[in-house]
Amino acid sequence: DFYWIYMCLNKNALRYNDFYANGTFRDTIDNKMAIINWMHGFRGKLNRIIANNCNGIITSLYESYLAYQPYFSGKTKYIPFPIESLPHPQIPFKKIEKVKFYISLKHHREEWKGKDELYSALYKLYYRHPSACEIKQTVFTPYDECEHFMDGCDVMLDQLYSYSPGLNALYAMSKGIVVVGGTLQLIRRRQTSPYHQRTPRRK
Repeated sequence: DFYWIYMCLNKNALRYNDFYANGTFRDTIDNKMAIINWMHGFRGKLNRIIANNCNGIITSLYESYLAYQPYFSGKTKYIPFPIESLPHPQIPFKKIEKVKFYISLKHHREEWKGKDELYSALYKLYYRHPSACEIKQTVFTPYDECEHFMDGCDVMLDQLYSYSPGLNALYAMSKGIVVVGGTLQLIRRRQTSPYHQRTPRRK
């Protein structure tokens, strides 16, 4: 939305985001279209009208809270996505023959979310250690089917440029699956959380 993109375009506001990594603008088609639609188009105008006239703003992503709070501090609240922890999350075996990785892709969205880098790194790992890795990959998979495919996996690759995990990542962690993704300040405070931070560096 307008306020989130406005914050992201200030490359000093966050360590990195969908638009900037390592101080360099990520010159992608998705980013260009987002700027046109939300900073200069009717979507951004409507967004500002709603934000100024509504009674409250609930943000489910922490970076969205950071974007709205400076302008609407009195009515902006951060309520993260709820997730129900499973009573018996899967526990990795002490000795396994292969580490099973799961990655869910969406065509034309990999670069936007940084999954192209995770995908590349995953297959480099596989080619170096084919006997120790197994990859489960899906494309344009509905949420309920993602839950099924991630069952039995040890590691899920999420996204790089978001400070908050998606629902698939939250569900994976609730099942005891290790999630690899970008910096997540709230989860990193908990030493026992199954989250492995990867900071984008290439782009």
